[in-house]
Amino acid sequence: MDQLEQTVGLVRDVVGPELVGTYLHGSSVLGGLCPASDLDVLAVTQASLEEGQRRSLLKGLLEISGLTPEVRPVELTVGVQSEVRPWRFPPIGDFLYGEWLREDFLAGGTPQPVPMPDLALVLTMVLAGDRPLTGPRPAEVLAPVPHADLMRASIAGVPELLAELDGDTRNVLHAEVDRFRA
Repeated sequence: MDQLEQTVGLVRDVVGPELVGTYLHGSSVLGGLCPASDLDVLAVTQASLEEGQRRSLLKGLLEISGLTPEVRPVELTVGVQSEVRPWRFPPIGDFLYGEWLREDFLAGGTPQPVPMPDLALVLTMVLAGDRPLTGPRPAEVLAPVPHADLMRASIAGVPELLAELDGDTRNVLHAEVDRFRA
């Protein structure tokens, strides 16, 4: 089974009937997928994850995701449908996993709901890419992001990306390329 199937299966198993759908985004749908690219997945749920679900997702992702040529990094974003439809800025992201956060997670951290301006960019890519992995098409689930909020999200993320540039050039540079493609 490939990583994408493993990731979607993990989300489906952990979230259960509260899962609305899973959607591919990022370089996979924007035409820039290369050997070191992340597998970018958005999961939309009906309700916020419970703590046990957060721990189960995190445990599974730590096993599925990697940084070797054979194992791509997985970036999983979970959003609650009612937090993004109707649209409001900044959106609340319910869960975020990415390899750049691995050390924090190994030290005991668990992804929690937080305001996530970048979710505007993710939703825009999901809607533009229109690549459901499970569930209905993205336009049936997500509200479009107004252009002004897309610009606000792009600008809001720059200081954090610049702060991480020295230690994480692969993710930071890919994130900036994806921002401008969206």
